[in-house]
Order: sequence, then C-alpha cells, then structure tokens
Amino acid sequence: MKKRFPKFAQVSAQNKMINTADKFGNNGIKKQQGTTRVIYDTLMIDGSTKNFNFFENVQSRAFPFTNLTENKLNVGETMSIERAYFTLIALNTATGLITSITPLDSDIKTMLGEFTIEQANTVIAKQIPVLSMSPDFNKSADFDSDWSFDFDTLLTLQPLLEFKVPARFSNNLEVGKDNETAYIRLTLEGAGAIISPRGTF
Repeated sequence: MKKRFPKFAQVSAQNKMINTADKFGNNGIKKQQGTTRVIYDTLMIDGSTKNFNFFENVQSRAFPFTNLTENKLNVGETMSIERAYFTLIALNTATGLITSITPLDSDIKTMLGEFTIEQANTVIAKQIPVLSMSPDFNKSADFDSDWSFDFDTLLTLQPLLEFKVPARFSNNLEVGKDNETAYIRLTLEGAGAIISPRGTF
C-alpha cells in the first residue's frame, strides 16, 4: 500500500548552505572549505533601552566585543545558523578587565524578551522568545545549565547580504555595579564555509 505521506531525508547544515547558495546563483560555495563558524556581537547596557540591534553598525566595534568587521559575510563565505545564546558581561570601567561572564539565567529581566533575525531586510526567523532558551522549555537542553536555542530549521547567511538581530526585552536590563560597565552578547553558531583558493581539505 502506498504511503500517504512521503518520507523526507533530513537536510544537513552543509547541504542547506549549498542548496540555498545555488538559488542565489552562488554555486561556487560547494568548492569552498567547510568549517565551524561562531559569530558574536556585544552591546552596552545603559539602563535606558529595552531594544538592542545586534550586528547593526558592527564596524564601529572591535575585538573582544565582536569578531566581525561588518554585518555581512565575505565573498565565498556562508553559514547555517544552528544555535543562539545570550551572555551578560561586566567590565571594570577603569581597567577594561572582565569582572564577570554569566549566562542569561542570572537575570530574570531578560526572560520575557524575544529576538528576530533579518537578512537583506527580510525576516528569516521571527520573534523567537528568549524563554525558549530555558532548559525547562528547550527540548534540546541536556543539562539544567544549558541556556541556548537550537533552531529546528537551518537558517543560512549568504555572502555580501547584510544581516542583523533585533532583540527586545520587557524591562530595561540592569546596568553595571559601581565601577563596572554591563554588556549583553549574542552568539550565533553553526556550520559554515570559508574561501579556500587551494580547494577543500
């Protein structure tokens, strides 16, 4: 008896990158070097805003606040976003030294937030609640301390297309303590491709 619904094979992150790149006419991606890609951006918490635009104007920041020089991937690069998480960071205002790095669960004010991923002025992930990162609700969490979000659908970032991640929270986030400056960081992880003039390895 013929099955009513066909069975689809799960698409890997690498195949999703290649297939999407092909649709953009960028069929050279399959010849590039496969890699693991982690990108991040860090914004200051000034206590007066509930909204943050990660990766927007990233060229105005530098390491250790971001590992990008612009909010788009270079020629020959692509990335499948598989995981996202927020981190709270505090720096000594006078010395610039890091005084604390804590996961999101340490600040209850961030729980009723959400974030969206946009590429080329098009939404590719819409209003994902921060609460879904909680191990209580995250089906991918293996530990109580696993505060991250694993995407069910692989999202691809294509070369030379600008992207940003607007995030908003229900309350103003707390500023740093005396002599400290507080920051919030968004990290995106996944499989990627980088240019490889000598072919793949």
